[in-house]
Amino acid sequence: AVVEKSLKLAEDTSQAFSPALGLLVSLWNVTGENPCVPSEEQIKDIVEKCNYKDLALKGNTAFITNISIDLGAVAKGYAAQKAIEALRQEGVQNAMLSLGGNVAVCGSSQKNLEKSIEGWNVGIRNPKNTDEILGYVVIKDKVCAVSGAYERFFEKDGIKYHHILDRFSGYPAQSDLCSVAVISEDGAVADALSTAFFVMGLEKSMEFYKKGLYDFEAVFIDHQNNVYTTDNIEFKKT
Repeated sequence: AVVEKSLKLAEDTSQAFSPALGLLVSLWNVTGENPCVPSEEQIKDIVEKCNYKDLALKGNTAFITNISIDLGAVAKGYAAQKAIEALRQEGVQNAMLSLGGNVAVCGSSQKNLEKSIEGWNVGIRNPKNTDEILGYVVIKDKVCAVSGAYERFFEKDGIKYHHILDRFSGYPAQSDLCSVAVISEDGAVADALSTAFFVMGLEKSMEFYKKGLYDFEAVFIDHQNNVYTTDNIEFKKT
């Protein structure tokens, strides 16, 4: 189910999100021990082996050619959604789950119920100081997935190299955004699109939103900590 959804998301985002970046992720090894910057030749060679069309799905079997699958940008969102669904099935009415950058909620928090507000307050970190909450959104029965360059990175010669990779350049993505939060009932969509929008940048992300291909809302934070939102979500600063 995750691979099938990933293939469609890769097509719809023109590979800003892709499940076929396993070799590139391994090459950079951002979260491993002693990461280093690969050579241009190494990157060029690997980029040619990151085409999602070399991944085919037939029933429950995936067929791959010259690629390696990496579902790190979609699996946690999918898992968060499934976990909250399992709680609902057991009769839990109000809950919040946090899975490494993905927050899934059902019902409402007690504090909000006392204020006659439906939903949970989900905080979004300040990218420039991750010990602080820049603001929050109120969501109910949805998953909020956040992608940011501040989460996982290493430094070499004074340059930061983060873990969100551009499928075409082979390098960590460079855009006008430093943090993206996507809110959707579909956890896999929220997770994958938060990564895709980080790669795409604000203008292309807004254009994607207006196409209406998926049901979601989003919060974008640029390098000056300016906040932009889609039409139907309110970002409340702390």
